[in-house]
Amino acid sequence: MANCPFCDKNIINGVCEGCGYREYNSNTEEIWGEAVEKESTVIYEEPKRYEEKQMAYDKNLGSLWKWIFVLITIFYSPLVGLIASIVLITRPYLSYKSFGFKLLILSIVLSVFRLILVVLALFFNVAIFGTQQLVQGIGSIISIL
Repeated sequence: MANCPFCDKNIINGVCEGCGYREYNSNTEEIWGEAVEKESTVIYEEPKRYEEKQMAYDKNLGSLWKWIFVLITIFYSPLVGLIASIVLITRPYLSYKSFGFKLLILSIVLSVFRLILVVLALFFNVAIFGTQQLVQGIGSIISIL
């Protein structure tokens, strides 16, 4: 026969004779106290792909900055746009990265376009003025420097 842990009286059928303490038996299906049994389900989460992982706080690049970067890239130098795009791509925010990739593509396209224009200008200068006058112009530029 078991004794009550609080008053040391006999426990009969899980109930103390002295203080009314009830002994918990884990083998029974009965729920003690104010607990309510509810239906539960298990939710299995699928791992998210890289594109779906978003930060809780995603900064957006303002449209004014986007316009400034594009105008500097077009009118000033594609090299500045290339540097700005690399800086934007290295940022942890998705909106910065997406605009950085677009700016990188714009910079590369403008660089190739400018290279084509320089080659065409050199070809037409040689065709119109001849190589002798072109060499004299380059020589005078080198002597000035």
